[in-house]
Amino acid sequence: MIGVGTFRVNGMSTNYNVLLVEDLEDDVFLFRKALGALPGFKLAGCAGTGEAAIAYLTGEAEFGDRQQYPWPDIMVLDLKLPGKDGFEVLEWLRKRARRPRVGVFTSSDLPEDKQKADRLGADLYEVKTYEREQFGKFMHWLARLVDEDQKGKNEFKNALIGGVLIEVLGRCA
Repeated sequence: MIGVGTFRVNGMSTNYNVLLVEDLEDDVFLFRKALGALPGFKLAGCAGTGEAAIAYLTGEAEFGDRQQYPWPDIMVLDLKLPGKDGFEVLEWLRKRARRPRVGVFTSSDLPEDKQKADRLGADLYEVKTYEREQFGKFMHWLARLVDEDQKGKNEFKNALIGGVLIEVLGRCA
């Protein structure tokens, strides 16, 4: 059995890369500690502002080295950030073809914040807690969404017929 947070690609186990977008050092510390207790997750990077998160995702400046700053499968996003806030990051992501799964992890329990985050494309919304079981469930559901994305990609098989590349749905083959 594969542990929570691990999926297989071509028979090999792979960790989920997580980008944390959080400005409060105490919360970064607690997140690192909580994530470290979950198998299969790797903190790929931290961004303290919305601008830094966008730079990370676009590979600008130092974030251009994807060996050191790998593409995240999951982005855990706080809403209350200096500069561009979490809502502005979500708005920016809506215009992108490629995006990680996004879990909003915030201190706000306001229904209007949850509705706005949902409208802007957040995949999950969780009021901050580092209680092991609740945090584990939050990360587990984000991992399941990534797994579904991966499963969808793997349903296509490529076939070369007469020099033409044909994509065939796996269930039809």
